[in-house]
Amino acid sequence: MKRRGAALAGFAGFAALLLLAAWQAPCWLDWTHYRGAIEAFATATLGQPVTIRGPIALVLLPQPVLTASQVDVAALVPADLSFHAEALRLRVALLPLLGGRVDARELVLRGPDLRIPWGEPGQLPLRTSASLTSFAARIEDGRLTIGQLALTAVDATLTGLDTGALAASGQVQFDGLGWRFATRLTSAGGDGAAGLDVTLEGQGAAKGLRGSFTGQLAQDGTLIGTVAGSGPDLARVLPAPPVAFRAEGRLTASHGIVAAHDLALDVGGAPARGALTLRTAPAPRLDIALTAARLDLDHWLPALAGARIGIGGVDMPIGFDVSAEAAQLGGGTLERVRASFDLGTRDVRVREARAVLPGNGSFRISGRFERDGPRFEGDALLDAPVLRSTLGWMEAAALLPVGWLARLPDGVAQRAELSAHVRVDAGEIALRRLAGTLDDAPLSGVVSLKRGEPPVLTVDLTLDRLALDPFLPAPADFAWPPRAGLGLDAELLLNVRQATLTGKRVDWLSADAGIEAGNVRLRRLEGAVLGARVMASGSLASDGALSGGQVSVATEDAARLLDLFPGSWRVAPGLWHGPATLNATFAGPPGALSGEAQLALADGHLEVSPTIDLPAGTWRAAVALRHPGARRLIGAAGLLKQEGLRSVPGWIGDGSLSLVAHASGGQGRIAVDTFDLSAASLRASGSVGIDLRRDTPRLTGQVGLDAVTVPLPDGGSNAPLPLGLLHGWEGDLQLSAEQIAIGDAPALHRATGRLVVSDGRLRVDGLSAQLGGGKLSGNLGFDATVAPPSLVIEAEASDSTITGPLDDAPVELESGRANASLRLAAAGYSPAALLATLNGRATLSVRDGLVSGFDLFRLKQAVEKAEPNAGQTAAEEALRSGVTPFDRLELDASIAHGDAVLDTATLSGPAGTAQATGTLGVPSQTLDMRIALHPAVPSPPEIALHLAGPIGHPSRTSELAELARWMASLVR
Repeated sequence: MKRRGAALAGFAGFAALLLLAAWQAPCWLDWTHYRGAIEAFATATLGQPVTIRGPIALVLLPQPVLTASQVDVAALVPADLSFHAEALRLRVALLPLLGGRVDARELVLRGPDLRIPWGEPGQLPLRTSASLTSFAARIEDGRLTIGQLALTAVDATLTGLDTGALAASGQVQFDGLGWRFATRLTSAGGDGAAGLDVTLEGQGAAKGLRGSFTGQLAQDGTLIGTVAGSGPDLARVLPAPPVAFRAEGRLTASHGIVAAHDLALDVGGAPARGALTLRTAPAPRLDIALTAARLDLDHWLPALAGARIGIGGVDMPIGFDVSAEAAQLGGGTLERVRASFDLGTRDVRVREARAVLPGNGSFRISGRFERDGPRFEGDALLDAPVLRSTLGWMEAAALLPVGWLARLPDGVAQRAELSAHVRVDAGEIALRRLAGTLDDAPLSGVVSLKRGEPPVLTVDLTLDRLALDPFLPAPADFAWPPRAGLGLDAELLLNVRQATLTGKRVDWLSADAGIEAGNVRLRRLEGAVLGARVMASGSLASDGALSGGQVSVATEDAARLLDLFPGSWRVAPGLWHGPATLNATFAGPPGALSGEAQLALADGHLEVSPTIDLPAGTWRAAVALRHPGARRLIGAAGLLKQEGLRSVPGWIGDGSLSLVAHASGGQGRIAVDTFDLSAASLRASGSVGIDLRRDTPRLTGQVGLDAVTVPLPDGGSNAPLPLGLLHGWEGDLQLSAEQIAIGDAPALHRATGRLVVSDGRLRVDGLSAQLGGGKLSGNLGFDATVAPPSLVIEAEASDSTITGPLDDAPVELESGRANASLRLAAAGYSPAALLATLNGRATLSVRDGLVSGFDLFRLKQAVEKAEPNAGQTAAEEALRSGVTPFDRLELDASIAHGDAVLDTATLSGPAGTAQATGTLGVPSQTLDMRIALHPAVPSPPEIALHLAGPIGHPSRTSELAELARWMASLVR
């Protein structure tokens, strides 16, 4: 047993030694004498000359394999084709090999590198070897380079068919994707062309992708046939969005150009037509043409912007020529989209892109887009007949700040035709060399929008014309501080040749302003309005505080500026002639905005120092008005002439005018809390208020006057009464005056009354004054709403002392204590008409007085003379002049149609009595009166004085016939 075990152990050791020798011995032997045999076998098998430049080794286990390194497979024309392999392995039979003969069973090329310099004319070796029909040749980790395109990690099996065709199948890596392929190349025909079928199926990340080609490969390398492809993700093979696709069409490849044309496509479920052209020489380039009924640009644009540029590991530009009848972008639909551009590794060059935007806006752009920025620079054209719709789409597509369009005034940005050089860089969009029309108004300049929080808008524009009204808030919408503007910071530099504001033209308007963090700075605003140069500047903080506010207006003809004000504001148009200047400054928070304003107009100077509470809408101000000539100022104002007065009343004397007032207002009210007015000899003070909240403004307050001289109206004047003064306003004023002189009548002292104007009616109620130590009371009413206007006067005087004659009348009341009453009514449009229609009654009662114009004492003495002639002469003298004291005078007159009729007129005194009869023609200012005198003697005669003619200079006629008879009777 021990011997048997030893024998077995020895045999095992010997076998192991033999195996070790079989494994190691071939490595120590030189097999180069087989080089020729291997080259001959490989040449016969591959059909191409094979040259082995490296060493040759044999491995016996696990099976005999000859391995040759550094193998070259050369084409007939080496410049056309080169083929190099790291190693060539042949699995051979051992016994024939020991006999010096190579009997190969399998050929393997490891790391082959086939390079085809495609692009230049040449011949491809399309013949195959009959040796391949007996066994397969394999390729491990191969590489195929056509021009500059490389297929790597090729693992395939080459099999020759009985028909002379060559079949290959396996796996390959192309453009970072794995593919399983199968191909069949038929033997060349008589024309040197061979049939070629290729199928591809994606692996790994390319799973689901499929492709196929069926056609012919010509001797010169030209491919012609049909191609098809499909897959779930187009972005895996082309710069495109990740959508499913299917394509079928024709393929032609020749001399460095591969063209797939007449492609019928289905891209993301949408039918399309297209073509692809790949150029490998002289420089690699891919061109893609696509025509679709509909595209989703919301997916295409990001995919193109971020697409990797290159095919098969070779960077190359990709040209696109795309057209679509409709395209979705930013929630809107673009129509008739056309675009041609080149995708490069660093940029996108847009040769031209055009589309019809929402709102029927035509848009065209060209330029260069840098992909690593991203940055864009190019030229654009926009024709937007319905610009609001186009801007609405741009806002929805995030091309404009959200809410920006809603903040634009109505009526603005309705249509546009614009061209610009566009630059987009680091979140900024700049439109330079902007030119065209906006709302049919020519413009040019620069506009830029920089994205951020907040966005920054920069505008530098020159416009031919611009309507400013849409940018002004409606009175009902006015608020302070102003509502947020466009929701962005802005820099504005604007020049407008002709602007319009409330229908008025503003020439050469220039504005330089900025908005930052809600703060508005108006550096300069300047323009010419109706011949006046207007300038303004200032800063407005986000909380509404104003600083550095300045406004100045200068004109050589202020009358033209009246058109800027509403009709009801055009006060004193006569003042607005000649030069005028206005300078104003404002500063302060919204609740206490203070200012100073100076206006020089018509030799007058107005100074106003207001303080304004903008949130509350209230204000208060100190006002000072000065003018060197009060009459000239009132006359120049033209208000009196407007209301029918031909000239400034004479009682307004010569002298300067000065008005100092403290006023306040707000909520439709204006209150002059205190005022002091000095106009020549007129002095007035008090307080008044105007309520503008009503349909008709209402004036209230109290006014006190010093001394006022009021002339009697010209009774013969046919000038229309100033009825316009009673319309368009209402009033309730408490008036007082220290003294009122009416014509030559005794002055009224400490007069008070209430002046009421309402609905075209004027009343003076509760008139009270001191007259001659007594009291005067009365009322006055004038109604301009009836036709003709009516006047009513009621007055009573009590215990008034008469201290002098009223005028130079032939018979005058010189003194006495009087009581009087007056009731008058009239109607008419002029002073003459009023006097002509005067009706009413007047009474007068005087005691202990004196009358001039005749002397009743002297008349009594003349009657008592015994000599008739001397008595008559003395009587005539007594009737021409002198004074007559009396105890009591009673007068009662009725007035009709302007004529006063003495119903009762009696005088009694120590010297006798007198009775007057007759009429006084007020309109005609004529007198027809008979005064019958009865001296205080027994059975006195009636001696009369007859006055007739003009009131101031009537003719005097003495009636002495009764005196003569009476004296004659005494003589008898």
